Amino acid sequence: MLRRFAALLLSVLLLAACSASPASSPPASASPSGQPAPAPAPAPGAQNYRIGTPFDDIARGSSNDKGFYQVLPRDDGASNLMFTDYGTGKQLYVCSNPSCEHRDESCPSYIKSEGYSIFPVAFDDQLVLVYNSLSLWNKDPLPSKLESMSLNGSDRKTLCTFQGSITLQDGALIGSDSLVLCANKITSDEQGDLQLHPCVLSVDRNSGAYSELYSIGLEDGEMQKSLFIRGVSETGFILKTITVRDYEETDDTDEFTENIKQATTQRIFELPFDGGPEKDLLTYRASSCYEKHDGKNLYYIKYEEDKCSLFAVNGSGQTTVLVEDFSELPQLKKGNTPLARGNLFIANFVDHYILINHLYSEGVLANKNIEVLYTQYAVDTSTEEMREITLSNYVLATRKPINIISQFGDSLLVDAVEEVIDRKAYRRQGIITKADYLNSVPNYQMIDLLFEDSILVG
Repeated sequence: MLRRFAALLLSVLLLAACSASPASSPPASASPSGQPAPAPAPAPGAQNYRIGTPFDDIARGSSNDKGFYQVLPRDDGASNLMFTDYGTGKQLYVCSNPSCEHRDESCPSYIKSEGYSIFPVAFDDQLVLVYNSLSLWNKDPLPSKLESMSLNGSDRKTLCTFQGSITLQDGALIGSDSLVLCANKITSDEQGDLQLHPCVLSVDRNSGAYSELYSIGLEDGEMQKSLFIRGVSETGFILKTITVRDYEETDDTDEFTENIKQATTQRIFELPFDGGPEKDLLTYRASSCYEKHDGKNLYYIKYEEDKCSLFAVNGSGQTTVLVEDFSELPQLKKGNTPLARGNLFIANFVDHYILINHLYSEGVLANKNIEVLYTQYAVDTSTEEMREITLSNYVLATRKPINIISQFGDSLLVDAVEEVIDRKAYRRQGIITKADYLNSVPNYQMIDLLFEDSILVG
């Protein structure tokens, strides 16, 4: 029973993370056909990397300077690839076929998504669809793969099919000639037990050749190790490992839980492009911190029994305190929830502001529904001042801050309206300037939607 409980607790720790040593064997490379690749994926040195698709499923897609691309599910079990044009404020199918109804495979925006989770990666001149293999009951898993197409959906083709059992995490970095993904290779040992081998893969966006940039394995005393991409700086990839070491089992549930937490270590570090040694940025036990990288600095909230603080770590590893104790700030909403991980966390960045979401109240309404109330703060990294942002949606007894989907120029694409109509929950996009957002002015230019983003509720 406690073993099952341990597995559940470890899953919770990994999910809360958003979830090392260099590979000892030469990088494995393969072409789409499975034969030796004609050339390795481009070296990371001069790639000018950026986040192509955020490592966070709330973002739901990828953007370039023209607009935002996302995969939306259809009622028939398939999906469509959609494009939100920043210039016109209109949503379009990624399809140039005249008189197309976008309902079958004759349309380049139509995606047969059974057996996969799928997200787009937008370059300035190309789209890549990432198909991550899912385990379905009573069906053999399909191989993970990538597809490539032009920005209007033409010339759609398979770019790469990964050999063996490989699953891909959400999110991608993109460079001038490649995209970088975090993956798990799945093998079985002599006893038939499955073994997970986390790694970072680089894929040439033109040829489909892929190679392993980095991998980790279990060392003595370690039970489990996971790898995540957390971002990219000017000098290297920002990676994270979560390691669970051997721990003592006991029949006391509280003691057992504490043993697992103490055995869990989270480490964030930079893997330099030039092949230099890893640069440690932050290491902590269990879930005592929450971190996010903005491309220059690593910001993290540290949760302690008597206070909750905000720190910044620059590329040289120097740490600065931005907020000594959130509970001492008059701007902080006082409610009935503790300042703990999951209740106070970094949500995003807008210019030099850190956006922090705060769950400040939970309670049961007269109709027996559980009401959850969030707000959001913007911390100015220049002045260290904090203000509340009051823009929000109230849906399904939950008050939540406006979700930022993408950023372009001086504007943001956001979920401007979230509502439930006839047992369907809808998300409706809008554009707002950064200035209006930061000043809590609800001045939205609503997007003309062709495809309703909705799910059944209740």
